[in-house]
Amino acid sequence: MQWYMQNPQRYACEVKAVYDVLRRLEPQEVALRDGRRGFIMNFKVPDPEGKLMGSDGAHYQNYRVLMMWNSDHPYSAARCFGGSVKTYFMDPSIAEIEKAYRAHGRARVPHLLYDRHPVTGAHIKIPCTQRMCRESESFSMVTAAALVMNWLSAMTAGKYRESAYTAFCED
Repeated sequence: MQWYMQNPQRYACEVKAVYDVLRRLEPQEVALRDGRRGFIMNFKVPDPEGKLMGSDGAHYQNYRVLMMWNSDHPYSAARCFGGSVKTYFMDPSIAEIEKAYRAHGRARVPHLLYDRHPVTGAHIKIPCTQRMCRESESFSMVTAAALVMNWLSAMTAGKYRESAYTAFCED
């Protein structure tokens, strides 16, 4: 049983909020064979070194991600790290992000958890966008997207500045 079957009003509100609030992320709703639902979104994070340039002439790194609700949203089955919306990197992959991080002299990308990919079933790493357990009814896909943007911003800053990396690791 999926959460949205038990609470269709909340599902409708969350979907509407994604399209209203996150339209700049170009959300595309997806449904998996097992009944889980979520969105594919594009996050654009400024590139502090100015090495990357988008088609619009701005310097940024684009991250294409799949964000999926857990079956028991808004609660996590373990009721701990990560919340009830998980983020899976499509392009670049977490492996590519880690490689770029190491190229900047960093030992590791902080705040990663292990999970199974929702489509392939492979064991992968995903970002932990939340340090504390979230059991609040206010946790939503929009909240999760904001936490992903915070994680991406901290991770990007940590690539370039030692103080940001230290803060990111200790957070």
